Amino acid sequence: MKKLSFAFKFITILTAGFFLLALTGYSENEIPGFSKELKQVLENKIELLQNIAKDPRIIEKVRISNYNNRDLYLSEILKIDKKWRETEGVDDFIKSLLTNESSQYLIDFQEEHDEFVEIFITDKKGLIVGETNKTSDYYQADEQWWVKSYNQGTGNTYYGKIEYDESAMAESIPIYVPVIDPGINKAIGVIKAICDITAIKMEL
Repeated sequence: MKKLSFAFKFITILTAGFFLLALTGYSENEIPGFSKELKQVLENKIELLQNIAKDPRIIEKVRISNYNNRDLYLSEILKIDKKWRETEGVDDFIKSLLTNESSQYLIDFQEEHDEFVEIFITDKKGLIVGETNKTSDYYQADEQWWVKSYNQGTGNTYYGKIEYDESAMAESIPIYVPVIDPGINKAIGVIKAICDITAIKMEL
């Protein structure tokens, strides 16, 4: 019985190790050895988010944000971001970004797809347009993931490694999808979604 118990534990640990190894890639094209099942799960999640990014209502809200923020200097953005990060709870400004139409769209989507523990949209300056949760900061364009996904207006869809997301309070895989304006065929913003690890395991 002891030998069987040891063998079972060893197989369990080994399986978990392969699972974690498979999930640490940045995209299916960068790290070899992903299982077909894992690729399919991540591709399905990306497709769901791409549908959001293509929705005319979301595109219009990002366009409006870009227009409204067109004259906002970085120094002003950093002041707003500092206040955001120092605010405990939610002030009127943060509340406006949690309750607007784009946020309600994301919340409705999240209710149907609860594997996404957090979703938010930024404009082309990396400023929050809409969100399901209060993010840890307002300004996202200083983050490597944002720079990579916005890709100087070209747009780049990919997913990240396993991480613990503070605002979502979950161990998860982040997925990044650019919002492309079909009128100019350029990225005008970025969607970031946090997909819970437990949900991914259940689909493998």
